Amino acid sequence: MLDWNRTNDGYDVRCYCCYPLPTEPSSHFINERLKHQLVQVEAQAVSQRTITQPDESALTVCFFSNWAIWRPGAGRYTLDEIPGGFCSHIVYAFVGFSETSSNKITEMRPEDDSDPNGLRKFSELRTRFPSAKLLVSVGGWDQESSKLSKMISQRDSREEFITSVISLLEAFKMDGFNIYWMWPGHVSRGGVPADKANFALFLKEMSKAFDQDSKGRLLTVMSTVEEFRVVEGYDVADVCGSVDYVYLPAFDLRGFWNNFVDVHTPMGRRSFESDNFANFNVVNQNNSSFYPGKLVLGVATLGRTYTLRDSNNNGLGAAARGTGAHGEFTKSDGYVAYYEVCKRIKDGWTVRRDPVGNVPYTTSGDQWIGYDDVVSLREKVDLIRKEGLAGAMIYALDMDDFRGTCGKRYPLTEFVSTEMRKLPSATSYDVIVAGIDRANLK
Repeated sequence: MLDWNRTNDGYDVRCYCCYPLPTEPSSHFINERLKHQLVQVEAQAVSQRTITQPDESALTVCFFSNWAIWRPGAGRYTLDEIPGGFCSHIVYAFVGFSETSSNKITEMRPEDDSDPNGLRKFSELRTRFPSAKLLVSVGGWDQESSKLSKMISQRDSREEFITSVISLLEAFKMDGFNIYWMWPGHVSRGGVPADKANFALFLKEMSKAFDQDSKGRLLTVMSTVEEFRVVEGYDVADVCGSVDYVYLPAFDLRGFWNNFVDVHTPMGRRSFESDNFANFNVVNQNNSSFYPGKLVLGVATLGRTYTLRDSNNNGLGAAARGTGAHGEFTKSDGYVAYYEVCKRIKDGWTVRRDPVGNVPYTTSGDQWIGYDDVVSLREKVDLIRKEGLAGAMIYALDMDDFRGTCGKRYPLTEFVSTEMRKLPSATSYDVIVAGIDRANLK
């Protein structure tokens, strides 16, 4: 599900929302190289936008994978399973492009969702969880960039798409829209260099349309955390000026594509690697900063799997010859759900912890899995707290231990949600965004 190819292993979590701050630079960095790779945004104008959050606490954004209904037996996950009480926002992934027009969206992707009434049923969660915000998402890891790239290339096609989005949101009384596109401008994914400017323009136009619609709907994007993809695909200031939140997936930093085993959400640099870990920070430089109040840090309820070349050499950084064995229910290359990980541990797999990355991994024979548990998630929560981020994004509900196979139900989701509720909202005040004068867009 998350197995995109990575042609570059560099990782820099930064988001792109900048504003002047009369403060000293932070002493904590993702890595030393980040000091030399900051994207500088020259503010041309400043505007303000108020974002109101439910219960004024930090966000817990929960993704629901509609294809989880295809999983067999106890792995099958339906809308009835959603623990909306843990979530400030619930995202339906994914709606698709219309078969009759690539400039319109439709309420289902037949390859994922066997229920043509899935989105209608999703909208009914409002009666169960009236305080939760309901969003729909388009795109995904397997979505060809060529479709989005073509759509954003012309004004008429952008307008047609935006109109269809607003119509769908209105029809199902949704609170917002997410664009899950991590590869604008990336040629191997069907993108073109012009995507960078076109995507920024598209988001401006959608933001303007949402404002004119006066329904207070949210516009969010799932971004990339890889510096070279940011450079090729994102106009930092314009994107951040247009959206309400950017979801930053601080997972999948490692995988079978590296040809060695490793935890996929490490918090610090280990001796065998360079510059690819998740110790995120807001960095000030030249009197400007990446503004944290729009950033939602993504955490995962999945484990990354490997098959070792030598079962006797199973430490961090050991050689791998490919993905691990499929999970009983997820049946996918390269990853398993947390409930499949914890079942293996119950069955006697050995558990160790990466003392620098602060993440566990488990092994048995030539099989190796890196994953997050409550202990390692506390490190991510502390990061959100320390940096004043907007909250956490959980990917995804259907891969947590939702049936309580190993103890309580939804242990990871509940932990993150409980901790977010202890934190104040990062955006319950006016958010100041540099680089965009929204008044001029009206």
